[in-house]
Amino acid sequence: MFDKSKLGELLIKYSWVPVLAWGVLNILISLIGMIIYGVYTELRGPIVLQNQFLGVWLCSMLFFFSIQTIYYSLKPKDRIPKHISFILNVIYFTTVTLESFILFIAYAIGEMRKDAIAWTFLILITNILNVVIIVIKLVRQKRELNDTEDENHYISMNPTVKTKGKVPYIIFIVINTLLKCLIFIFMALLINGGVTLANRLRFSPKRNNSFPVFLIEGDFSHGMADYYGIQIALKELGHRSCIWDKPGLGYSDYLYADQYDESSFYHSFITSIGETGPFIFVGWGGGGQIIYKYALQHPEMVYSLTFLDVYPDNIEFISERDLKNLTQLEYENFFNTEMARRQTLLRIINGIGVPWGLMPIFVPSGNSWPESLRAEKNWFFYTEKTWITQKYMLDTFTINPKNYYLTPLPYSNITINLIATKHDDSYVKKNLCNHVSSEQCDYFIRSNNYYIEAQKNLLPFNSITYCSDDACNLGYYIYDNPRYSAKILNELYKR
Repeated sequence: MFDKSKLGELLIKYSWVPVLAWGVLNILISLIGMIIYGVYTELRGPIVLQNQFLGVWLCSMLFFFSIQTIYYSLKPKDRIPKHISFILNVIYFTTVTLESFILFIAYAIGEMRKDAIAWTFLILITNILNVVIIVIKLVRQKRELNDTEDENHYISMNPTVKTKGKVPYIIFIVINTLLKCLIFIFMALLINGGVTLANRLRFSPKRNNSFPVFLIEGDFSHGMADYYGIQIALKELGHRSCIWDKPGLGYSDYLYADQYDESSFYHSFITSIGETGPFIFVGWGGGGQIIYKYALQHPEMVYSLTFLDVYPDNIEFISERDLKNLTQLEYENFFNTEMARRQTLLRIINGIGVPWGLMPIFVPSGNSWPESLRAEKNWFFYTEKTWITQKYMLDTFTINPKNYYLTPLPYSNITINLIATKHDDSYVKKNLCNHVSSEQCDYFIRSNNYYIEAQKNLLPFNSITYCSDDACNLGYYIYDNPRYSAKILNELYKR
């Protein structure tokens, strides 16, 4: 005859098997994920350039919570049900479940990292399961205790609880508690980073039909959010302009692993914006080489070039070599040391700053015009794309880069203009020499003049406009006073 009681015992005995299988499976998946993400924190790819540190953190979270699933499933029965321990565990896992849900929603809204959405979903399900396990365990244990008339008899029937007095078990409990606290903090930081990524703004200036059309360009550190100010200022003067995010920045898709510079996509972009060239290209800082290189390859698309404070590539290294008379070996050591320092900083930013939402510490909010769009610019500098793209672009730096400026443009009718900063010796003495030695002050003066000469001799410019106010610097033309840049451009290209 079929014994229903034995069936119930079997169901109870093996009820944790699916739960344990879930925990073990997630542990294996998260371990594989940590290994793969860890490898690609230093390699390009595998398909696009993403912040792989984020994947390492999320896989670590899933690994930890899956261990908790196994632990609470196999955890020996307490001598008597401990309500305080039960309440604390329920509060903890309910809280991290809520954190998981917020993190899942943040990445879902951000629409950037589908892998992050998948990992946070698994973390969410695992934490919900942990809450259920803890509640079921307590209810079942209380029921068994109520069914036993003698508490001592209950204890004798559950000898496994005596292992709690052993030192290894106590050490495990202490370590597990500390890890739970750390993971709780790490999840809160990840939420901060996730919410930052989800907090996207969009600004779309109205279109007009004036000529010329300005295309604003910078290096791989800067995107559309940086150029809102100068676009608005140009619009106030009746000019049309185009600003955009390169692949790997802002609102654009991630940069593919096999894209090492803009040549793989730049012309396709220019010909697909729905405008008729030729265009006026405005290169700011590192954007100067991009637009000059494009003019060499596609001169038919270029009406004119204007450089905003553009210098020769690697001038920060070359000037050090020339001014200090470094030998080739000394120069190479200096270059390699500086590159290693920058890579270390970018590893810290990508490993901690971006995932944990701590970028305001690394990049404090600065002044920019218009103030109403400052939050958009800040968001750009808080996102993973900005910094992971910088990391891999930094890998392409070489000690002797090709100097495209040595090659003359094929079309002689393309005008080249320069808007540049020029400070005299008195400015250097006033602003840089207050707390340094006379030798160091002399070096600053020589360095300033070196930069001015290198900039002036970069190309045969048709016109040079110098900005000599104390406020003038690279950021002045785009952030602090983009109306100044727009005013000069308007004078250069009066309709």
